[in-house]
Amino acid sequence: MFRFLGKLIKRTPKECLQHDHTKFPNILANEYCQSCDQSLCYMCGNDHMSQHHPVKINHHSYANMNLQNNEDLTEKDKLNLETLRAFNTGSLIQLDINKLKCICGKPADENTAICAACGSATCSQKCHQELVHQDKCKFHHNFTEKANVVSLRSILLKNAYFLFDKGYAQGTVFSRTSQNFISAFLTTQRSSIFLQRGFRQYGNPEIQTLNAMDIVNGADLDKEVHLMRVCQCKCTHCKNLGYHPMHVCQLVCKSRDLYIYRSYAQENPVEKQQTCGCQCKFCSSGLTVLQHKKIDCCLKCEFRQKVDF
Repeated sequence: MFRFLGKLIKRTPKECLQHDHTKFPNILANEYCQSCDQSLCYMCGNDHMSQHHPVKINHHSYANMNLQNNEDLTEKDKLNLETLRAFNTGSLIQLDINKLKCICGKPADENTAICAACGSATCSQKCHQELVHQDKCKFHHNFTEKANVVSLRSILLKNAYFLFDKGYAQGTVFSRTSQNFISAFLTTQRSSIFLQRGFRQYGNPEIQTLNAMDIVNGADLDKEVHLMRVCQCKCTHCKNLGYHPMHVCQLVCKSRDLYIYRSYAQENPVEKQQTCGCQCKFCSSGLTVLQHKKIDCCLKCEFRQKVDF
């Protein structure tokens, strides 16, 4: 009995000691960096992962690829499920503001905001707190009981309207959180925005938000270069890392190299057979034959010159 209580107390996350507490108090160290052997909060965990450290993420931020009732789905539910899974894996999503409603049923206006943690749109902090009380937004699990009301309700439509009216171009970022959460961008229309989700997912969007979402066709490159999306690879290296963003594994992930190789071959059917004339260190090293085709070095040389990983 006492041993069990001792283990339970030992496992209970304590306040993080790795950052300045005067600026960011009451944040729990509920994550763990395997390379540094340190307990961390989600903020410090982000810093470690930016340096390719393997960090064990708190389970509350794991991606959930299912709707609440995943059985006997209607055609509309199946469409929403497809959209949800695309959104949670980092695909570019267009949000139609004219269709968007708060969980209370109120249509979206300039006071509407989207939580960068759970992805739900609400008309007020009060409505968002309902999601917190129901544990549909799980971001609050990062904080101690002493913390005041915490929220990442930071994707503000009024900011999108302001920038659009000032003439800012499509693709302008107006969200206030990192790519680890949800990024928001302007489109060519005032009545819509782009959203792209990272690996930190503290709940799923409510149905009122999902109904206003559409997958952007032809945006495969936008997804591929979004390295803070959750990794879906099943290779041995990625399995050993556990839940992680593509940024942590992209240097050694086997499926990523295969994707790039196939993409290059499909998009450059003539060029891939041409003789490579590059004099870079790799192409002249002898690691591949000195006179080789471009397809033979695309992972090490030419592709890396074209795309900033």
